[in-house]
Amino acid sequence: MRATLLSFPSKIAFRLSLEGSRLVGTMQAKPDAAPARLVFDKVLRREVYEARAKHPPANMRAKASSMIRLLYLSTEDCADCRKWERDHLQGGRLTEMPEFKHIEFVTATRYAAKDRLTKGDLPDKVAHLFDKFDANRNYAPILLKAPAFVLLVDDRVRVWSTGLFLDSPIYPMLRAAVREKTESAR
Repeated sequence: MRATLLSFPSKIAFRLSLEGSRLVGTMQAKPDAAPARLVFDKVLRREVYEARAKHPPANMRAKASSMIRLLYLSTEDCADCRKWERDHLQGGRLTEMPEFKHIEFVTATRYAAKDRLTKGDLPDKVAHLFDKFDANRNYAPILLKAPAFVLLVDDRVRVWSTGLFLDSPIYPMLRAAVREKTESAR
């Protein structure tokens, strides 16, 4: 039997041992231990979303037959929207991604940032989603802010974000959805 003692700068010592094919763990208080000190490493928001993208709920995973759409909502008077379009569409950040050929990119533009998104602002292929956005308070920023991005897998919202994004949830989730779709097609 092999045993390993894991000691931490806390008041507890963990002992793990292998008994046959079972892993057995015990913990024991240290009598002379110093007060516990917690150390937190900085975790980037992008890393959290990438980790979440690897294990989406089963009902949200893309299948070989899935339609993956990226809905981009902008306004005509939005300087941030123009900047995003220059960098990601004209500059190729989004359009040159290998995953871009597997998605349908849909744009909806409303007249002014102060205007609320209406069903008429959406293209016909996604207009049916307006009722879903309008009925759920969690989606209120999508209707009010620009730019806004919604990643849809079979017309189900996988993730959404408002504002400019580089390390946002959209690209990691987009890559994961396309990877699921192409791997299930094999």
